Amino acid sequence: MVRHVNSETAQALNLLELKPIRNARSETNEEGLVTLFVPKFQNQWTVRWLIPLLAKPNIRLKLDKYGSYIWNACDGNTTVRDIGQKMSEKFGEEADSLYERIGLFIRRLDESQSLLIKGKSSNGMNFEESEKVNRE
Repeated sequence: MVRHVNSETAQALNLLELKPIRNARSETNEEGLVTLFVPKFQNQWTVRWLIPLLAKPNIRLKLDKYGSYIWNACDGNTTVRDIGQKMSEKFGEEADSLYERIGLFIRRLDESQSLLIKGKSSNGMNFEESEKVNRE
């Protein structure tokens, strides 16, 4: 099951076992850098009444080479651990504080709902079961 992560649920999850999946429109330029199109508003009322009046309903978010690499790896099948290992192989020492960078990137895109998360909680339950326990 794919869900948006809230702060209570995030405490029970192991970042390295999560499988992020893209949930926003994107374009890749000839240099391989990605531009994300993040909606300015998420609220149903705002989307229905205000967005049609705007010339540009999306924010264009241009990613650097690290962000572009992470974005392209977020296919819903690759864990954060695998993304980090592959990034380390590709960029070597150039990718300083690798997992902190990946964690911050994923958290920010999850907050804007540009990424969704698949994975297991630290207690072994799948994400949907973990959310039910946290609500009770």
